[in-house]
Amino acid sequence: MALGSRLLFFRCWVRTRLNEVGIDGRVMAFTSFIALLTGVFFGLAPALRASRVDLNKVLNEGGRSGASGRGGHHTRKLLVVFEIAVSLLLLIGAGLLTRSYRRICNAYPGFNPHNVLSLRLSLPLVKYPKPESITPFFRRVVERLNQVPDVESVATTYSLPMSTVALAWEPIAIEGYVPMSAQELIISNVRIVSPDYFRTMRIPLLRGRYFDEHDTKGATETVIVDETLAERFWPNEDPIGKRLQRGGSDTWRTVVGVISDAKQYSSEKEPPIAVYFPFEQYVARNMFLVIRTTRVPGGNDLSYHEGDSSTRPRDACV
Repeated sequence: MALGSRLLFFRCWVRTRLNEVGIDGRVMAFTSFIALLTGVFFGLAPALRASRVDLNKVLNEGGRSGASGRGGHHTRKLLVVFEIAVSLLLLIGAGLLTRSYRRICNAYPGFNPHNVLSLRLSLPLVKYPKPESITPFFRRVVERLNQVPDVESVATTYSLPMSTVALAWEPIAIEGYVPMSAQELIISNVRIVSPDYFRTMRIPLLRGRYFDEHDTKGATETVIVDETLAERFWPNEDPIGKRLQRGGSDTWRTVVGVISDAKQYSSEKEPPIAVYFPFEQYVARNMFLVIRTTRVPGGNDLSYHEGDSSTRPRDACV
């Protein structure tokens, strides 16, 4: 069964958030009203003035038009100046808009989206009631896709960068950090990823290590933090080995790595603090697959073999 038809090409347009761009009905109605009003005003004024012209007087004065006279010339000059001023304003606005668009397109979001495919899988509760059945499924899917030609790496993640699907925010506690007040909460973006996620998305490692095959259930619980969080809470210390805690959990997680900031919601705004948990220690039923290919992928480049019932797409609801 072809999987390519269900894959979305994760291109540069994701950074510009084109899925949020649309035509606002109120703005369209207001613009149409202003355009109509402008046409009526600039067309009606000359018509009213022409209707009041004394043709005999104009012919006697040798005027060349029906709107001659000092008053008419003065009005026309004012209109010309006004039109030039408005044209300059529109030109400046268009230039600023173009520059802003180019800046957004060229902004570095902290990861490389080129040649990356994404697919969201939602496992049904009836077939996968426990975490012990969810983890093997995603592991098999990743292993099979890694065998497909032109696939460089495959990973899973709970939420995609530059996407508002599957947002996760949680309060966290930093060991040794004393809050300014009892009401102060440290809210962090939580991202659940598999070990190869950072390599697939090409998010640079600044310190420590990425997740590996040892970060599984039953092992020491680990976490990777982004640069912003490390600089905020451990500005003059080595974050590796520090510990933090999820809200509502009694278990402390050990920081094993620090990665570069990866923008999650906007290519212009600075990212919030983020923590990354290994998928096998924080199992989720709904996950994205991210697949990096060695070339620009086509519509049917990736496929499953019908003979392998353990990873058929019908096992998941997309």
